[in-house]
Amino acid sequence: MRHPKSLQVAVAIWLAALAVMVVMTVSHAAAAQHETKGVTRSTSTTVKATIIAIDKEHRIVTLRGPQGNDTIMHADSKVQRFNELKIGDVVSATYTESVALNVRKPGTPPPPELKDSVVRDPNKLAATVTQQSTVSVKITGIDMNVPSVTAKGPQGNSYTFKVKDKNNLKEFQVGDNVDITYTEALLTHVEPAK
Repeated sequence: MRHPKSLQVAVAIWLAALAVMVVMTVSHAAAAQHETKGVTRSTSTTVKATIIAIDKEHRIVTLRGPQGNDTIMHADSKVQRFNELKIGDVVSATYTESVALNVRKPGTPPPPELKDSVVRDPNKLAATVTQQSTVSVKITGIDMNVPSVTAKGPQGNSYTFKVKDKNNLKEFQVGDNVDITYTEALLTHVEPAK
């Protein structure tokens, strides 16, 4: 099975993320609750823009950003409430990116590789679009002397990472499966013109 580009990017991100994970102390509360060990890191950015023009026939909206910059956007047919947009409405968009690492013991089934969702708010002009890509790797070696951890990726490639604090390696065992989930989410919300 050929993995999509976003999953290949997730494997590259896993290289840095695993190094971060083993440097950090794993949350014991989450581990006890789900019988797994894991960590998540995310970042979000929010921008607002005002609708200054609408071409309903071609489904094109012109937005003016906070610095006076104009952007022309095409709203495809998936934008279900396009006809409710008005000049002066403020569009708020929050983009969130996260990488989650979850260590699961051998025999536990992996999560799905790809997951997409669109959640619309029926009471507002708002929706969240999410895409997740997950790749699983297996810990094949732990060297407490270096200290380092070695893992095998889904394509059979082997990666080795040095660890700053070898005490963090005590949480892991050879044979542990690490699921790396890269998530992108875009929340859009329209505030009616005043």
